[in-house]
Amino acid sequence: MSRRLKRLTTLTMHFTLTVKPFPVTIGVWCGAWEKESIRAFVETLDPEPGPLDPPEDNELGFCYANLKMSAVIWLPCEPETPKQIGILAHEAFHAAEIFAKSIGIKHSKDSSEFYAYLIGYVVTETLRRCGKKTVD
Repeated sequence: MSRRLKRLTTLTMHFTLTVKPFPVTIGVWCGAWEKESIRAFVETLDPEPGPLDPPEDNELGFCYANLKMSAVIWLPCEPETPKQIGILAHEAFHAAEIFAKSIGIKHSKDSSEFYAYLIGYVVTETLRRCGKKTVD
């Protein structure tokens, strides 16, 4: 882990989001890349998740997709700034792709509202669980 990444990290927070009635879970991890702790969290979603290494060129966040029916968004810290919230939205899109594919929804003009609502839900719930005020 680079010095820059260590400097960006804060207290670790993690949680899961479910979208009923679908059998898919989106995990969110905000904090330092602690491989064994993250693996334990990911294994609660998929007991055999495969390799669990962050991309070397991405220290701002990524979406781990090597799961059967789940995705995990990793961010180095709780999103605070507009850029960090933008990164959360970017990773939420990748999670939405994984979610939709696992339930047979293809990205198209007809499914764009599904994606928009799911991304909005992931961003809003992540901010809410990180203690940010959200307007209902």
